[in-house]
Amino acid sequence: MSMETGRWFGPGEMAKRLGVTPKALRIYEREGLVAPSRTEGGWRAYGPAQVERLHQIIALRDLGLSLKRIKDLLSADAPSLLAILALQQQALEDQRRKIDRGLSLLVKARDTLAAGHALTLDDLTQLTRETVMQTQLMSEDTKQKLKDFIRPHVSAEEMDSVAGNIRAYMSEAGITKEQMLADVERFMIEIRRVMETSRDANDPELIAAYRRWYVLVGKAPRADKSIRAAIYAGVEEAAADPELGPKMPFDVATLAFIKEVVAGMKARGEFEAV
Repeated sequence: MSMETGRWFGPGEMAKRLGVTPKALRIYEREGLVAPSRTEGGWRAYGPAQVERLHQIIALRDLGLSLKRIKDLLSADAPSLLAILALQQQALEDQRRKIDRGLSLLVKARDTLAAGHALTLDDLTQLTRETVMQTQLMSEDTKQKLKDFIRPHVSAEEMDSVAGNIRAYMSEAGITKEQMLADVERFMIEIRRVMETSRDANDPELIAAYRRWYVLVGKAPRADKSIRAAIYAGVEEAAADPELGPKMPFDVATLAFIKEVVAGMKARGEFEAV
């Protein structure tokens, strides 16, 4: 891979050029993924070798790999940059196919309307599923009602601790709320697609969507297992509620299928246990 030589950047400029945050660079350094050089004054500096390494890290993370898995891949016997670029190309081609599919649906819908015909309910639901990316999964009112269902199972202090851990991790890792919501929505879209078609808990696109979400927030400090189980019990009750359930992004069947997907990933050892 051809690169400019003799050019070095500080953390701020390097992060800006790569589209990440300086905090993310510090995390990669802390995890032993990249080792910046030092100036005579002791300041961190990133040159061609570090840029190549950072490209590998960012590309693999975008593919849904955990930092631990990335570290393993970038060990002495790791695949070359060429191999990683091939993986990245495959992921982008997959995204392009999904975009092309969405665009074809939009063209078909416009042609239908232009011909004076109405879109069917199936047409509209497919358009929503394939082409619309929600930026908010639930309204504030729905969120509050969900909390009301969880509250009998988990104390306010425990809930605040769980939420605080996630917020702190996202801030440290430079992960935005918009990123997290977008990846959750991608996962929900894939869940709905698979449930309506094959119901294959090992569907590759579904697994990839889950990994993208897990990389964002799955590395946050986890609550005690009993607390997580209690929270889940409250979520299940809320999803089964005839008034609140339809306003949530998932129902009881969806939650059960998600558990099946995660169980399969654990059984295959595809990521650290959640």
